[in-house]
Amino acid sequence: MTQTPPPKPQNGTYNHKKKDAKAKRRAVLEALLAKLFASITTIKAGYAELQMAQNPYCSDAIQASDQAVVDELKQLSELKRSFFKNELDLSPQVTMMLAEIQEQQGLMKTYEITIKKLEADAEVRGSDIGSLKKQLDEVIAFNKSLEKRLNASGPLSMFDNIQFSLLNPTHFVQFLHHAIRSTRSFVKLMVREMEAAHWDIEAAAKAIEPENTVFAKPSHRCFVFESFVCKTMLEGFNHPHEELQSEHYYFIEFKRLKSLNPKDSS
Repeated sequence: MTQTPPPKPQNGTYNHKKKDAKAKRRAVLEALLAKLFASITTIKAGYAELQMAQNPYCSDAIQASDQAVVDELKQLSELKRSFFKNELDLSPQVTMMLAEIQEQQGLMKTYEITIKKLEADAEVRGSDIGSLKKQLDEVIAFNKSLEKRLNASGPLSMFDNIQFSLLNPTHFVQFLHHAIRSTRSFVKLMVREMEAAHWDIEAAAKAIEPENTVFAKPSHRCFVFESFVCKTMLEGFNHPHEELQSEHYYFIEFKRLKSLNPKDSS
C-alpha cells in the first residue's frame, strides 16, 4: 500500500499566521513601552514626593517615597530581565489598561505635590511680605521721627529770645556741640542710605581721602564722611570776603537760618 505524503501548508494560511504572530509581538512591545513610561512617571512622582518630604523634614514620608521608588525600580529590572530572555508574559490589553491607570495616578500625585509646593511657597512669600511691610512701617515711622526732629527747634530753642548784646562763648560752645551732633546724625543717615543703595562704602571713603587711608575698624570710615561734610559746609570761610558785614548782621542771619526747615533750605 502506497503511503500518501502529508499535505503541504498553503501559503495563505502560513502568511496569515505569520501576520498574527507579528501583530501579537507588536502589541506586546507597545504594552511594554506603556508599562515602561508609566513606571517612569511613577518614579518621577516618587522623587518629587521625596524632595517634598525634605522640607519640612518628615522621616516617615521619606521612607515611604523611597520605598515606592525602589519597588518600581525592581519591577523595571524584572521587566528588563524577562524581555532579554524572551520570557515576557503580558496580556497587551490588560497591561495597556493598567499602564494607563498607573500613568494617571503618577501624574495626579505629581500635580498634588506641585500644588503643595506652590502653597508652601505662597505661605513663605506671604510671611516675607508681612516682614517687609513691618520693616516698611518701621522705616516710615523712623522717617517721620526724623522729619519731626528736623522741623523742631530742639536744643536751638534757647536762642529764640537771645539778644545780641547777651552773647558769650558759652552760646558758641553749645551751638558747636549741636552742630557736631547734627552732622554725625546726618552722616549716619547718609551712610545707611548708601549701603541700602549697594554703594562700596570703603571705595567712597578712599575717594575722599585716597592717600594711604587705613581704617582700624570699618566703623571709622564715617569720620571721613564727617570731615567731607564739614569741609563742604565751611568751604570758603577761611577766605576774606569782598564785603565784610558787621557781627550783628551775621547774628541776624544765624537767627533767620535757624528758623528755616532744613528740608526746604538749599
